[in-house]
Amino acid sequence: MQKERSNKSTFVKYAATIAIGLVLALLYCILKGLFKASDKGQILRILCDAFTIPGILLACFGLLTLVIKEGSLDGITYSFSAMRRVRRGYANDGKTSKSYYDYKQAAKGKRKVAWHLIIVGLGFIAVAIALVITRNCIV
Repeated sequence: MQKERSNKSTFVKYAATIAIGLVLALLYCILKGLFKASDKGQILRILCDAFTIPGILLACFGLLTLVIKEGSLDGITYSFSAMRRVRRGYANDGKTSKSYYDYKQAAKGKRKVAWHLIIVGLGFIAVAIALVITRNCIV
């Protein structure tokens, strides 16, 4: 039961990520006038750009989650949480860590990498590369 739920959750993550990438690609195609273009080279160029942009965005956001998981931005996130605590008047609600060390220890192991963003982003980039190769062969 748990594995089936996990598989369904994974499928939903990937499907939603692909849908977001395709919507971004479609918006780019509409803005660049793909459906009015008649030259094959121009059509392939627009399609290549349409798949490159969401591919890079998705892959970079996924890689950002990898960087955050490794703790590279812990200092920045701790400073923002400390500023929020100051703004609340140092109210100790038991959830926030008092020292940076406590914050690092509490955050260790809680963060996950968004592999679905990285994989789908690289897939979009692979499609864009295939379109570039196709365009260079045709034109």
